Amino acid sequence: MTAVLQLATPEVESGSILRSAGDYLFRYHEEAKAQAAISVLIPVRLDEYRHRELHPIFQMNLPRCPAGAGL
Repeated sequence: MTAVLQLATPEVESGSILRSAGDYLFRYHEEAKAQAAISVLIPVRLDEYRHRELHPIFQMNLPRCPAGAGL
């Protein structure tokens, strides 16, 4: 398992997105408090959030590739 991205709110460090066995995992830091929540849809909890694809809340923040850029 490798940390892909560290996430933070303006107030505090929140957690990490990791990749494992083809799944994307988002894990809040163990000491995260409610104000570390990155979304109302993903409240702070000890269990990780696991999805086959990158969770939509993260997908919407990916940079867009210009049409015809070939990426």
